Amino acid sequence: MLQTTSIRHRLPTPSRESSDQIAAAAAHIEDANDRNSAIEDDEPLHTSTDPIVNNIPNNSNESIWDGTDWPIDELRPTSISEAYDGVAGRIIDGGLDCIAFYKSFRHVRSKPARGRWGIFFIRSRCVALAADMAADTMETPEACLDALVELVYTHELYHYKLDAYCLQIESSGGNPLYRPYRRLVNRLPMQQWNEESVANAYGLAALKRNCGHLRSSIHQFLETLVASSPGAYASGINKNQTPWKDALAVQVSSSLLPPKQPNEVHSVILSTIRAGTNLGSPTDPTLGRMLHFNSCPVYWIDWAGANGSILTPLTISVREMEREFIGRYLAGVPEHTSDHKFYKIDNGTKVKMPNPHNADVSNGEFKNIIGKAGMTGPAFHLARRETVGWKKNVPRTPILMPRDGF
Repeated sequence: MLQTTSIRHRLPTPSRESSDQIAAAAAHIEDANDRNSAIEDDEPLHTSTDPIVNNIPNNSNESIWDGTDWPIDELRPTSISEAYDGVAGRIIDGGLDCIAFYKSFRHVRSKPARGRWGIFFIRSRCVALAADMAADTMETPEACLDALVELVYTHELYHYKLDAYCLQIESSGGNPLYRPYRRLVNRLPMQQWNEESVANAYGLAALKRNCGHLRSSIHQFLETLVASSPGAYASGINKNQTPWKDALAVQVSSSLLPPKQPNEVHSVILSTIRAGTNLGSPTDPTLGRMLHFNSCPVYWIDWAGANGSILTPLTISVREMEREFIGRYLAGVPEHTSDHKFYKIDNGTKVKMPNPHNADVSNGEFKNIIGKAGMTGPAFHLARRETVGWKKNVPRTPILMPRDGF
């Protein structure tokens, strides 16, 4: 089978001139529609579902790299932190936008990345998740990062597509479209964030199309991650996205659908918006040349304070691992104690407790314990959410046998 060119060789090199032109055009169009190009009080930026990313401390050091500046050095085992980062848990709690985000050209003057807009991969979290994937799939971190970026890039590109399509409609004059839609969605529960479902579905399709040469274990990890995500994010696992696209078109069109208009007018508006909910490849026929996909810049981004990264890991404490996960969820029974405690869990396997001198579980300790429990990282975090912190429906059923290699 011929291998598709790696995503890192297909990401566009940002053109500041082109991206500045798009941001300036958007500002003029919004002004012409009696809109202010600055963020409004009732329209939070919401670049990411992660509150840390939406509230970056002013004293943090922001670093930005071009999308083609791949984090090769950070993927080396000696460069990956021994501390368990728990990025998969963040995604299961908040969706893929915890590790990357799309910042609209309408918000170019706002933080994060003031003066820039586009797709931003959070460098440290992507590297940590690639390492997590490698431990679960027994594949290389490089292959895992390739697949991860393929999925996430297409997800974020869909957000750009909808934004750009709305701008084209707004450019013909009349009512604003995108900002009212975003204000509407910000008030809705995550189950109604239809855009996230469609974005994930296109991401999974791109993964299958462009990363077919990668082993099935990598595909399965990412599909499980999407399926385990919250709200509408999880609906992206469905190949038929027609219901979510139709609902998305209604949401985007809501500011243009006053009740006194005839049904025929509603039909024209909805069909016009509905055309913009599709994502063409490699170019999209519904977007003009100026707004084609290569016009959307791609960056890596990270932040650090005096003590290193401000993006604190989603740690698992030794106390939680022993008393809640092993003791309650796995019905663990103490066996003996030497330098470490040992438990016999529900599948008959003996597990060694983490170093008692550390407050949090290390990456290696975490992978060893959940592997003996027959689980992957996403499965652990999903069970953690579904049992409300190991309080409901415990001990588990069914019992899983240890994974191969553990």
